[in-house]
Formats: sequence, structure tokens, C-alpha cells
Amino acid sequence: GWKINPKFSYDLLGPGKSIPGVSFSVSGAFTAATNLSSDSYISVEKNPFSLACSANDFIQNIGEGIGKESQIVINGVQWNKSVGIDVAAGNDYLEEIYSVKHAASCYGIRLFLHSGNVDNYDAGARQQFDKSVLTAIQDKVVASFRFLK
Repeated sequence: GWKINPKFSYDLLGPGKSIPGVSFSVSGAFTAATNLSSDSYISVEKNPFSLACSANDFIQNIGEGIGKESQIVINGVQWNKSVGIDVAAGNDYLEEIYSVKHAASCYGIRLFLHSGNVDNYDAGARQQFDKSVLTAIQDKVVASFRFLK
């Protein structure tokens, strides 16, 4: 039920700073009767603007700002991880990025979650979505990621 967009572009860093990639829109099974928006996704991107290949290079400086970066080794590959959070007009935005450098290029795997504040819906109309299920899916994508060359 996930929809693939092979021409995805992350455009929130400002004019002239689009990051190309491929995205996978969250399945309707995760959004039905929850506060999770259908514009949520997981993407794999190649950042042409990141020389140091920092995970923060993939996140716009939003709301509470950019999270503290951490280093994580998964399947022998060292990833840089960061989280960005924003809250605006009853909406919550979470971006979790894993980045890795390979052959002078910087790649990122993004989890973008957009949700409405569950308290803004009529009582019982929406349930809080389960973030842990979606972060576990992103973790599986990261763990399965391989460079062919």
C-alpha cells in the first residue's frame, strides 16, 4: 500500500537547494482513523549540497531546531543520525534522517511524519498514530541499504 515516487524532491531547504531522491508514501493503513497525514513518507535521497555528509544537512532549521547528531553503526556502516521537529497551527512535523557518505556523495534516508494534534479532533474521531511502527520500518530500510559499487 506504499506509493512510490521515483521523482521525489525534498524542497524545504530553500530556493536552489532541492535534494533529489525516491519516496515511499506511508500506506493508508497507517493513516486511516489516525492523526497521521497522508503526506508522510520515507525517502532515499542524494544531497548534492552536503560536503561533510551531516544528517543535519538534510533538515530545514525548523521549530525546535535540529536535533543532536549521533553516530550509529548498522551492518558495518557508520551512519550519522539526526531529528528535526516543528509544531505549527495544530500540526506536528517530525523528520528523522540517517546519512552516510559513499564515493564522494552524501545519501540520506528520511522519515517524514506530518500529523495533526489528536486533541484537535472530535473525541474518538482519531487515534494517535504509532510512531514506533514507522521508525521500525525506517530502521529496516536503513539496515537493508547497500551500495552496489
